[in-house]
Amino acid sequence: MVLLGAEDHVIGYANIYDLDEGLRCWLGNVIVSPEFRGKGAAAYLIRSMMSAARDELHVKALHLVCHNTNTRALMLYTKLNFKPYEITMRTDNQGQTIAGILMKADLS
Repeated sequence: MVLLGAEDHVIGYANIYDLDEGLRCWLGNVIVSPEFRGKGAAAYLIRSMMSAARDELHVKALHLVCHNTNTRALMLYTKLNFKPYEITMRTDNQGQTIAGILMKADLS
């Protein structure tokens, strides 16, 4: 999904992947242009993806992975009813160990 603003300027983007029909899918690549952060664009985009997963894909849960270094996103996902259920060890672009926090929102 692409979120567009005035003059078709791209405000944000997100996608769904690994659909397990009737059960779950994953939210990925939630990206919002810096000038639109903190203005509700990410929340709108994520809620839209949650609705699409529930209403169009008919899944019961939407899952995601958020890195521990992304505190702002972790707080937003929590506000949108995503709950953490597992932590995995990951490596960032600089080779540093970070935590991948797996979260899910029940859609039923």
